[in-house]
Amino acid sequence: MNFQDFNQPPTLPIAIIVQPSQVKYTNQTDKNISIAGILVTLAITGITLGCVLRYRKCQKECQQQALKIIREIEALNKIPKETTESEKKLSLQRKKQIETLEKIWKKTP
Repeated sequence: MNFQDFNQPPTLPIAIIVQPSQVKYTNQTDKNISIAGILVTLAITGITLGCVLRYRKCQKECQQQALKIIREIEALNKIPKETTESEKKLSLQRKKQIETLEKIWKKTP
């Protein structure tokens, strides 16, 4: 052994390891997956909201149509009552006319 070898400072081999491009792709794919996940979540949320809003709109339209139909039915129910009242008035007038005609006929003999 040489004493010269002991006097030299120890040397350690240092190597610079370059990260392979695959690592960059995995980071990018993770980002792409997270962006895709966010987009899918937003799409599902949008579709759900659209369906809920459409359902509420249809409910309101159905309620309005039901109210319209009920009003029409009530209006139709009032019409026969009015005709029966008018018929009653006419029948009373006819009875009075018949009574007056009877009185006239009774007086003339």
